[in-house]
Amino acid sequence: MLLVLWRRVDEIPAEAPAAWSYGVARGCLANNVRGNARHERLVERLAQEPGGGPQLDAEHYALDEAMAQLPDNDRDLLRLWAWEQLAPREIATVLGITPNAASIRLHRAIGKLKELMAPRKNGSGGGHLGDRQERGDGG
Repeated sequence: MLLVLWRRVDEIPAEAPAAWSYGVARGCLANNVRGNARHERLVERLAQEPGGGPQLDAEHYALDEAMAQLPDNDRDLLRLWAWEQLAPREIATVLGITPNAASIRLHRAIGKLKELMAPRKNGSGGGHLGDRQERGDGG
């Protein structure tokens, strides 16, 4: 929300900046609620498709488990990057660090997440490849 306020700083009315800011915040929250509702509808629709439900749930839980194993600062960094779609220079502004530090920390956090997710991809914890090997499909 603060990023939206900052981007629209030229639109702030001199007579009521606080009220205007509350209106922008209200709009941001409404957008978030609509986005969450769209996400839930998509998840429900995909879960109803043949073969889509268990795979989606397993991948979702695997990501949640991997994210939970990361330190708070790595989770925050990845959420700013993946969910909020901020560039490293914008993440740097949010976190009060240099753009170079943000890029390095992001690279490391992505690497940690990949390591935590790797067992699922190489068959030891399930995932697509592991399911095929267990059935004998081979790929």
